[in-house]
Amino acid sequence: MASDATNPVDSLMAIAPSITTQSTTRRIQIFRRQIPSILNTSAEFVFSPPICSWKFGTSRLSGNHRIVVDRIHINADSSQMTTEFVSLLVDLLFQTLSIYDDRGSRKAVDDVIIKALSEAVFLKSFAASLVQAMERHSKFQSLTGSYRLLQWSCLLLIYSQFASLSKNALCRVAQAQASVLHIVMQGPSRLRRACSRTLFSLFTKSPDIHKTYMEELKDGRIPYKDSPELIHLMLDYLSTNPASFDKWKASDEEKYDLVREGVVIFTGALAKHLSKGDPKVHAVVEKLLDVLNTPSETVQRAVSSCLSPLMQSKQASIRRSSSYLIGYFFQNSKLYLVDEAPNMISTLIVLLSDPDSATVAVAWEALLRVVNSVPKEVLPSYIKLVRDAVSTSRDKERRKKKGGPVLIPGFALPKALQPVLPIFLQGLISGSAELREQAALGLGELIEVTSEKALKEFVIPITGPLIRIIGDRFPWQVKSAILSTLSIMIQKGGIALKPFLPQLQTTFVKCLQDNTRTVRSSAAFALGKLSALSTRIDPLVGDLLSGLQASDLAIREAILTALEGVIKNAGKSLSSVVITRVHTQLNDIIYSEDDQIRSSAASILGILLQYLENAQISEVLTGVTGSASSTWTTRHGSILAIASMLRHNAAIVCASPLFTSIIECLRSSMKDEKFPVRESSVRALGRLFLYQIRNDPSNTAAHVATLNYLVLAMQDDSSEVRRRALNALKAVAKANPQGLIIHTSIFGPALAECLKDGSTPVRLAAERCALHSFQLSKGTEYVQAAQKYITGLDARRISKLPEHSDDSEESEDEASG
Repeated sequence: MASDATNPVDSLMAIAPSITTQSTTRRIQIFRRQIPSILNTSAEFVFSPPICSWKFGTSRLSGNHRIVVDRIHINADSSQMTTEFVSLLVDLLFQTLSIYDDRGSRKAVDDVIIKALSEAVFLKSFAASLVQAMERHSKFQSLTGSYRLLQWSCLLLIYSQFASLSKNALCRVAQAQASVLHIVMQGPSRLRRACSRTLFSLFTKSPDIHKTYMEELKDGRIPYKDSPELIHLMLDYLSTNPASFDKWKASDEEKYDLVREGVVIFTGALAKHLSKGDPKVHAVVEKLLDVLNTPSETVQRAVSSCLSPLMQSKQASIRRSSSYLIGYFFQNSKLYLVDEAPNMISTLIVLLSDPDSATVAVAWEALLRVVNSVPKEVLPSYIKLVRDAVSTSRDKERRKKKGGPVLIPGFALPKALQPVLPIFLQGLISGSAELREQAALGLGELIEVTSEKALKEFVIPITGPLIRIIGDRFPWQVKSAILSTLSIMIQKGGIALKPFLPQLQTTFVKCLQDNTRTVRSSAAFALGKLSALSTRIDPLVGDLLSGLQASDLAIREAILTALEGVIKNAGKSLSSVVITRVHTQLNDIIYSEDDQIRSSAASILGILLQYLENAQISEVLTGVTGSASSTWTTRHGSILAIASMLRHNAAIVCASPLFTSIIECLRSSMKDEKFPVRESSVRALGRLFLYQIRNDPSNTAAHVATLNYLVLAMQDDSSEVRRRALNALKAVAKANPQGLIIHTSIFGPALAECLKDGSTPVRLAAERCALHSFQLSKGTEYVQAAQKYITGLDARRISKLPEHSDDSEESEDEASG
């Protein structure tokens, strides 16, 4: 018999041809009797652990990936096996990999491997060949071969000292196991169950292997993304063998923490690979909840690092589940989690604009729990990060919409602001001046993205503290921020602010006297908005008119701005007596020497015109058209008033018997020596043209008359006048493009000259005007038609300009007509 040969290598060589036999009996005879006999004669086994160190590397030979094992230091006294013998034995074993398909033969081969693994030389050669084969199988996708390699890798870890020799080597084996598992777990259920039994046997017989895998996964040495099936089976093992999990608690608290931390990390990794309906999700969540009940600091860090990234998963179910677990964790933990809270708060606020409504609701609840876990005195330190997160969430929502108000879905839920409001109110009430300013601004931003319905119950809790703080002696920055937020609240809160109307009105009027322009301007704007909610306007307007007697021009300017807002928003509630008083005072102020006072008064008079009696209207129009021979400021005030009337009440002006006189006044003013007068006259004519083409589109004779004035203005000596005429023409073109394009022969040549203007602002205005007046964005037909007046190069270049990029304040002023 071959086993009687004196040379073990020759004995193996004699057996080699029989390895591929189809006879099960012969296979078993070879691996049960002959090879074990050869092993007994080839070495005297010493069962002390071999001393060796391992380094696994890679190199490329002919495009193949192979394993290199070096730095092997072995106690030579521990074995008499030769390298040649081991190499041949390993080769024979691997020949059986894809051939032996019966349980008896495979068990016989496995027993030979177990027996030989006690030899360091065999261990080295077998391990290297095994890992190489496992990596090779991950490319060829062989189910049977992959499963056999997985079995052999478990034998290697159970029956040798391999796992204790080198963590690098063990990680390499684990990665190889993950690769073959990925293949086998796609096979039939019978094979999947066999894999589970094989891994469970490994973890049961070698608990330290399970612990080491946990550590390596935690440190990222075994990549999550490449190991979903391995992680899955490890969690299955913990779920079905609770004793293996809980035994650490009794013996070693530190090891128990490690196990719990590993479970947390595994859950995070596994969640990325489980489908929504996977039955294992419930078991995973239950185990994680159990872990979170009594977490140590180590587990806390694991939770923080694991769940926060999961909240940004592409799967809604994972975002939702991880958000819930964050809320559960912060609500039930006894640890001080202030350092972990900011990141969670920021992430959860962004989730309030999640496309999945269920996730929004869960994130909102989790946010409430996280904020409630933080001590009150710490909350103000989160103001900036909350503002940044709200901004990010708002931007996400804005990208989904095409215009209209931007609301964050989470702030449309019942009790919408409950999670974040304490952060801002605490900062507003107890913070430094800078923190109070940030808190007030942040509240304004929150109000803007909150639905009106959800905001109602928070109007009083927010407005009360704002009013109290603005009455104290704080820097102007704090007052300005509060006024800005109160203006937003007035627009969104509406009638819910009724309890605060007297306080707000008093506060705003007082702020009109402030030393800082920003505070005065904000108060004036807010007072104008507030008047729309008030039913008693006469006393307010009376107070404002009395304040106009002040000698300080800056305060008078602020009062006029407030008065303009009040009359615009609540003018219909004024009594005739107060209207007459306003009219009388404005008649003098529109001729003021101060530019801003003059402009504000003229603007108010234009709005007030609709509330005057016919006799008062005639008086006003007669007054503004009869100032041709007076000072330039008087002429300027008159034209400003006409321009405001044509903007706010053009129908009244055009229907007046004095309309012809007004047109003559504007025509003569276009020749005024002062360019501000000419510029204001062009502004008024532009508004008139806009009204005519909108409300009387068929009256082309009137259109041509007004257009000719604008064309003259496009050739004015002042670049400001030319630019104003171009903006006026553009506003008309945007309002009624077909009504204007029929007059291209009138404005075309002058517009073409403006495109060559020496003033850059004029040229830019001319380009925007040409885009809309010639309708160059409508296609090549219009581009070709425009070449009668401008070059083809200019026409094509201008046609590519964005059509809606010029919605500036000036353009809106013209378009508002």
